[in-house]
This record gives sequence, C-alpha cells and structure tokens, in this order.
Amino acid sequence: MKHISPFERKPIINLGNGVYEVALTQSEKQKDLLLAKRASTERDSAQQSFLFRILVDNGFTIFLKKLYKKGKTTSQLFVVESITRDGKSYFEEVIPDNSSEDKKKKRRNADAKTNDCLIKIASDYCWACFEFKKGKPSVVCSQMKRIQNAQIGSKVYGSSLILQEGKKMNQHILSIMSSKGCILSPEQSLVECYRI
Repeated sequence: MKHISPFERKPIINLGNGVYEVALTQSEKQKDLLLAKRASTERDSAQQSFLFRILVDNGFTIFLKKLYKKGKTTSQLFVVESITRDGKSYFEEVIPDNSSEDKKKKRRNADAKTNDCLIKIASDYCWACFEFKKGKPSVVCSQMKRIQNAQIGSKVYGSSLILQEGKKMNQHILSIMSSKGCILSPEQSLVECYRI
C-alpha cells in the first residue's frame, strides 16, 4: 500500500508491522548509483597504488603508461607497462583483445588481470598476506579482487588504512607523471618518503 509524505511528494512504502520507508525517486537512485561507482573506483585506485608501494618497497621497478585522460572526480587507475626487479621481468602489460566488446569492459578486464598480478607478485615476493572481501561475481566482466586486510611483515592494514595510504601514493604518482609515463623505483627518494 502506498502513502504520500505530508512534507514532500514521495511515495512511502508500508513494509508491514507499522514500518514505513520513503521510496527513492529515479533521480535519487541514479545519484546514489553514481556515488557508489565513484567510491568503488576510489577503492580500486587506492588499492592499486597501495600494491605499487609494497612492490617498490621490496625492490621492484614499475613502469606506468602515460595518462590518456585524468579523472576529475575520482583517483586514477594506472596502466602498468611492466614490473621488473634485478633485470628480471615479472609482469608485462595486459593488452585488451581486439574483439568487438565494449571498451570500458575491455579496460575493466585488463585492470582486474593487472590487479591479480600485483597481488600475486606481492604475495610471492614481498611477504604480504591478503584477506579479500567477499563480493558477488560479476557476470559482465572479470571481478576485481578487493583487499579487506593486508599483512606486510608484522604490520596489518585494514581497508580504511589501505584507502588512506593508497590515496596518498596515488596523488604522489600523479605529481610525478609525465607525458611519457612514469617509473616508480626504490631509488626514488620521493617514493621512499611514503614507505610502508
């Protein structure tokens, strides 16, 4: 049964047992969805930058491609060209296939594969242990693993600390990004000031 609020013209839904809920209008639903997508992108970019820090702190050099378009409302997800340590290559850029599927979907799949590789390298070579959030599987594209907790050595990072530290590193990377790309290496004193 629908009722109308006396303060604003919005439908009120009777949930039963004297419990009512104000229904969201279509524009509010769209705004909520947009904010949720932005928050998700923020978490993904912060997690990526946090993983970069772990690798750089453990002697890896990360080559990032130049930005094609800088985000105005969210932090940036970077395209990793390669990851090396002591002359050995541990990762080469994930090239999206040339099928006819959507560009955003291709980029999302490539980002998810890159994320998986960053996590694997950190786990295998940097004494890092991760606990992941449980999320529903995506039917549209590859699912991005989200870190709930990370343990690096004896230090434990919760999701809020990963977000905070990752955002700092993300801003640092943006500040040193050039038109040709960026190299993150252990020798850079600027990266060292953000050591984990």
